[in-house]
Order: sequence, then structure tokens, then C-alpha cells
Amino acid sequence: MAGIQELSQKLDALGKPTASTNGNISNLPTSPIGLSVGDLWCDTDNDNVIKQVR
Repeated sequence: MAGIQELSQKLDALGKPTASTNGNISNLPTSPIGLSVGDLWCDTDNDNVIKQVR
């Protein structure tokens, strides 16, 4: 949960909207393909780690 909060703070600092998962990662994309910089995705090949497109 701390990782999600840290990413949210970084996105706020950049003036971009944050993604809210409400504890449910099933609504996140499972690949960064086609996403924009700053978008969140869930790496299902790496124990469902939530990552940010850079």
C-alpha cells in the first residue's frame, strides 16, 4: 500500500491525475503496451507488482 501512496504523491507533484485502485488491482492493465508515461499497470508476471510507466 505504501508503494501506491508514493506513486500517487509523485503523480500529484507532476500535475497528472492519479489512478485509484481502491485495493482492487483487477481493473489495472497487465501490460505497459499502449499506456502513457505516468500510467499505472499491474505486473502479473512479478507477483502483481504495481508499476508506473516511465
